[in-house]
Amino acid sequence: MKIVCDASPLIFLARINKLYFLDTYQILIPDQVYAEIKIGKEKGKNEFIIIDHYISQRKIHMEKTEILIRLPTTIAEGEAAVISLALQHKIQTVLIDERKARTIAKLHDLQPKGVLAVLVEQKKQGKITDKEFKELLTKLIHFGFRISEELLSRVYQM
Repeated sequence: MKIVCDASPLIFLARINKLYFLDTYQILIPDQVYAEIKIGKEKGKNEFIIIDHYISQRKIHMEKTEILIRLPTTIAEGEAAVISLALQHKIQTVLIDERKARTIAKLHDLQPKGVLAVLVEQKKQGKITDKEFKELLTKLIHFGFRISEELLSRVYQM
């Protein structure tokens, strides 16, 4: 399955050492997202070094992207580029965590999913146990992943 991915899910998965959870996808990222990754790598941030290595293994394909649609300025350039690249290639699924960007994606008939959905898929496929799922979710929250208490409660009960 092809997906277009924003930096945030990559960053969080790298922080918990689970980028390989994305191995089943054909991942595209716009050059704007790759630029964010390169800046983080140049600053010596470990998660960005891990992501860049993952890209160098040809696990992710970077593509020069022109932002095709006028989007609200409340979402970042990388998020706008993710939506544009998905529309350009007629790829339905975008991996993006930010709420406003997810809403914009839905308005353009895209199917946004986030890092949480990736973890849930791993759990449903039996690739991680319930205990591992909860531990990974706790780690994500520790690293700054934001999730409402209501959603957290629902996810824990899955």
